[in-house]
Amino acid sequence: MRWAWIVLIVAVATLAYFAGLRFGYLSLTPTWMYNAQGNNSYTFRTYDERGEVFLSGSCTTRSGEATLRLYAPGGTFVGGQVCRAGSYNLALRGGGEIGLYKLTVDFNHFTGRLEINENRSASY
Repeated sequence: MRWAWIVLIVAVATLAYFAGLRFGYLSLTPTWMYNAQGNNSYTFRTYDERGEVFLSGSCTTRSGEATLRLYAPGGTFVGGQVCRAGSYNLALRGGGEIGLYKLTVDFNHFTGRLEINENRSASY
């Protein structure tokens, strides 16, 4: 049983060093990360051309960097923000096209907390 614990500890330490640790799901709950690297993509659908995707939230960064980019359905860059050391409020907005808006988050040794909330609106 001791060997199982040792193997588990070594596996978690290796994972934390090379890929980072993430606790939570970004668009549903606040996500705590340790040494996160790589990128994640999330999609948000609009069903008519008057619909908007508004992403708000906050990031608290202890070290590293997280870059958020929002793209329109045609691949056009709509907006972005960078989270560096400190606390920031986030606000990204896209609208006017029907389809899937794509949020990409690039992590560069990011340690901190990231929270994204999706708000939808349509002006009729």
